[in-house]
Amino acid sequence: MASLEQSFNGTWLKLSPSGLEVSRSFTDDWIRCPSMSKIDSQACLHFIHSTRTVLGDIMNSTLLQCFSQHLPKIVIKSSKAIQTSESSRTVKNEKAPRILITDTGGQYWNIADRYLKENSESLAEEYLGIPERDPEVLNEADVVSHARFNLVRPVVRALEHGRLAGKIKVCSELQTEALRVDLGVAYESDEGRHIVMMIEYKKVCLIRPRFFEQAMWSKVEVDKDSQPLKNNDRRYLSSTSSELKLVKQAKAYAKRANCLYVALCDYESLILLNFSERLDVVNVTIVDKTQIRFRKALLGFLLTAVEHYKDEPTV
Repeated sequence: MASLEQSFNGTWLKLSPSGLEVSRSFTDDWIRCPSMSKIDSQACLHFIHSTRTVLGDIMNSTLLQCFSQHLPKIVIKSSKAIQTSESSRTVKNEKAPRILITDTGGQYWNIADRYLKENSESLAEEYLGIPERDPEVLNEADVVSHARFNLVRPVVRALEHGRLAGKIKVCSELQTEALRVDLGVAYESDEGRHIVMMIEYKKVCLIRPRFFEQAMWSKVEVDKDSQPLKNNDRRYLSSTSSELKLVKQAKAYAKRANCLYVALCDYESLILLNFSERLDVVNVTIVDKTQIRFRKALLGFLLTAVEHYKDEPTV
């Protein structure tokens, strides 16, 4: 079958014996779509016409633009659940942090914005790629897969455009003594690798931001009372809540990996935990529920974590 080409709004599609391919111009690398080599040219043109808007949106989404876009939608097939028990005996025996402090995350947005501005030209030349369409999420494994591709991957790819190029390594199922972390991000230097940030994934809807909010103190309140948990305002996580188990799990990871930056993610929610050196206080940032700032928040969180380890600016 001869090659067939068609352009819609600057997006070129080519049907060849190898299948349907997409490109913004003939000079770009072709992006291959599922094979359509067995259909005729008339059917191909109908397909192109019916999908041109979706394909155009995908191709026009650069790595730079994705940091102000929502994560791709998922189709939740699992029922809501809470974490009824600790993930291990080690976590069960871990002492919870003394206090959770509200952190708006302004420092994360600021450093991310500076990084994106500094590297905007090269980031605008790389395309994000085609996400899976209407993916069904049944369990935690599905969350890991989609969050890795749609959230973590763009962040790591973006860091290849700046001063940290070649120095950020992602480790799945990181082993820290007796515990296994879903994902660790390491900074690699002449001195070796050091884990600077970790991500713990959970089943969709297991993370409930409102319960974190109810247990958090403002920095102003903490400054007024160095032991706020002793007063009559009973703002803390219930000993039976799944949120307490999540925080204890994050603290157990932080202690064993010598890493103070831990993110909790179930794709629908993203919570950033920055522990104090003594691990008894944790600053908590609840990223907006619209998911439009998830990538930028994680980028800023990771840059901040690297700066904390290096003790020097990354932007």
